[in-house]
Amino acid sequence: MSASDELRLHISQVGDYAFRIEFEGTQLEALLTDEPAPLGHDEGPNPSRLLLAAIGNCMAASLVF
Repeated sequence: MSASDELRLHISQVGDYAFRIEFEGTQLEALLTDEPAPLGHDEGPNPSRLLLAAIGNCMAASLVF
């Protein structure tokens, strides 16, 4: 993987279980993750839902290919 292919991000905690994820070197908007109550405020998908979405997207894209 060359330096131009590297994927970089910046994660900062913005609440108890809420995090802001910024994808460096892109024009993508930051992503807010959070946990549902009682741990968090459900202001964004939690990591488990993001992982599920990533796997689902990968499988769907494979079917298109």
